[in-house]
Amino acid sequence: MRDGRAGAPGAKKSSFARDALALSAPFVLLAALWEAVAAAGVFPPKLFPSLATVLATFWNLAYEGILWAHIAGTFARLAIGFLLAAAFGVVLGVLMGRFRVVEDLFLPAVSFAYPIPGLAYAPLFMLWFGLRDLPAVLIVAA
Repeated sequence: MRDGRAGAPGAKKSSFARDALALSAPFVLLAALWEAVAAAGVFPPKLFPSLATVLATFWNLAYEGILWAHIAGTFARLAIGFLLAAAFGVVLGVLMGRFRVVEDLFLPAVSFAYPIPGLAYAPLFMLWFGLRDLPAVLIVAA
């Protein structure tokens, strides 16, 4: 009990309501601000649609199956990238730990690439490999 009162029947319910209100308030405020900016026409509707338009489009994409197909493709790219990174990383790590010559050969490259976030490679991968699935898989693996 945060407030030190032991077991008042309405205390738990009001605490839950207060916590729910505190957690939802930023989202309600953001939604209201979004609607106000969309209604004011600050930006063109194609760039900044109302929340009703966003939710209707989301519902249509989900209902027609387009959204689920794209989610499945995204999860497939994530899984392939993770498996590629895990396999390559484990094999290279075992080889580097087992053989000094392999460690001497790969340690400079690994040490150089380690502090760079994988997302920083995105522009290079898109230039080198195009705009298909391969750069996305390699970004996940990086």
